[in-house]
Amino acid sequence: MRCLKHLYVTDPRDDKQRILETKGGLLKGSYCWILKNDRFQRFRDDPQSRLLWIKGDPGKGKTMLLCGIIDELEKESAKRLSYFFCQATEAQLSSATGVLRGLIYLLIIQQPSLISYVRTKYDTQEEKRFESINAWAPLTDIFMDMLNDPALEDVVLIIDALDDPVTLKELISLVESLEEFDQDELKETIGSCGSFLTLRKGVIYFVHQSAKEYLLDKASNQIVPSGTTDQHHTIFSRSLLVMSRSLRRDMYDLHHPGISIDDVRQPDPNPLASARYSCFYWVDHLSAAVSDRTLMPIDDLQDDGTVHQFLSKKYLYWLEALSLLGRIPKGVVAMTKLETLLNGSEGTRLFDFVRDARRFILAHGRAIRNAPLQAYVSALTFSPRRSVTRRLFKEEEPSWILAKPTIAENWDACLETLEGHDGGVNWVVFSPDGQRLASASREGTVKMWDIGTGHCTATLEGHGGGVHSVVFSLDGQRLASASHDTTVKIWDATTGHCMATLRGHDDEVCSVAFSLDGQRLASASRDRTVKIWDATTGECTATLEGHHGCVNSVVFSPDGQRLASASIDRIAKIWDATTVQCLATLVIGSVADTIRFDKTVYNLTHANAKATGSAPTANGSRIEVETCSGSRLNIVQ
Repeated sequence: MRCLKHLYVTDPRDDKQRILETKGGLLKGSYCWILKNDRFQRFRDDPQSRLLWIKGDPGKGKTMLLCGIIDELEKESAKRLSYFFCQATEAQLSSATGVLRGLIYLLIIQQPSLISYVRTKYDTQEEKRFESINAWAPLTDIFMDMLNDPALEDVVLIIDALDDPVTLKELISLVESLEEFDQDELKETIGSCGSFLTLRKGVIYFVHQSAKEYLLDKASNQIVPSGTTDQHHTIFSRSLLVMSRSLRRDMYDLHHPGISIDDVRQPDPNPLASARYSCFYWVDHLSAAVSDRTLMPIDDLQDDGTVHQFLSKKYLYWLEALSLLGRIPKGVVAMTKLETLLNGSEGTRLFDFVRDARRFILAHGRAIRNAPLQAYVSALTFSPRRSVTRRLFKEEEPSWILAKPTIAENWDACLETLEGHDGGVNWVVFSPDGQRLASASREGTVKMWDIGTGHCTATLEGHGGGVHSVVFSLDGQRLASASHDTTVKIWDATTGHCMATLRGHDDEVCSVAFSLDGQRLASASRDRTVKIWDATTGECTATLEGHHGCVNSVVFSPDGQRLASASIDRIAKIWDATTVQCLATLVIGSVADTIRFDKTVYNLTHANAKATGSAPTANGSRIEVETCSGSRLNIVQ
């Protein structure tokens, strides 16, 4: 039991009980609706449906909903259930390693034999194994070994992730009139607002989302007669003041730039305790103040204004703080939003700085996230010599690096490198709104990336072979992937849930395409066929035959009436997507890699191609074929 004691970080059962007691208990009527929800039932009953993501704004009742789900799932004796409630005020209870330790702990409590997997790692280094800089790796191994144990036939894992409430210390720092209050007086004041607010472990919460909505929609004029826009600007200004007072280099006295974030221990008192909210949301409050075009916040966005002065003095310290708080992605979002606010100010020194600051965090965010003090070492050292950030913080560069690397004068075209796949990447595609990227890998996974932050938001697993191609539906709600395992999978692009697996090809699937209305899906295969599927039911409605080699690419025309396919037999075919009749066979001088339609009409430009059929179309589309040699074939239809 000694190793279980050292594994312990919290008992999630106690956390759940505390939450229920604080919020006045659980009403079945508040959560029973989800038990009849199609997605929940599919998650509970379908072995292929392995992920259910419940999301909503802070205060919407997600935590209580999860408590209800836990109660219901605990009634099913066949299931092993482990859960974890993240807590913003405790660093150990909001970290990835903390979550794993909690999940492992609860599984062992239910099935003590699983402790053998912990002992294999624990016996070598005892308690340090779970506290060290490298704790994530052994914890992951333990967790995966436990999940693969034959005794665990059906395991459900539930994680309640973080909202961002305000702590008592943050409230005092943000509201100038509260600076003279001691904490006991402030607690008493908050207690008198019990119909709206509650205080737990120094953190202030709305008792319910409806209380927040009432105060904002019905009572805001009485509470903030100057208007919410003015209040946003006040909070923004106070946030800059709080950060200017709090942020400095090496706030946790780490000293060594190589110390990993996993090895950082929060000091007591925490120098960032009062600045946490400000670090996260100062740009959001500025944006809300600017949205109504009031004059006061716009003055803050001038050269040498408050924003310019703050960033010029504190930008690197702010990045260090975000790393210590585990929120580097918030910095990327903030700089992107700030750059958007400065649209129309091109050529100003502030605009140039903000644009450079965004490039800086995109380029070095991963290093700073992993080791906070790298903001002053590798980040500065490997930034372009003309980088505004590097020039402004030149004094922070390490003096012990005598031979500095040769770096380009300016930032290059590469905004960011996305890392995470274990095998080669075969295909990438943007979502229609440009906010997400999907990548398909030889390792058999598809990863979803947030373009704004470069953060991997989901890894889609389920294919039994490499994934050759991936495509979004036009509405961005679904994703289709084509794999070496001869299947096509359709995914919910928001939750990562596998909605359907399409089987029917006799060899690997090379390409996949949605029709513009999202009702049909076409797949091209090494078995020399193209298949058309009903994207809702997963039924194969037609098989198109005629190619004499692997079909590399397939695409629908913009009007959905035509389908084009390209093959290694140096043939492109145009099909009627309804009757599946072959309308034209186009002989290409080299192997075609990709094929697409374009609404613009061009002449035939490939000297080694000829059409052996005709494919008239009312909208004047053209088909464009890109070949291995880099040549391009434009064919009028």
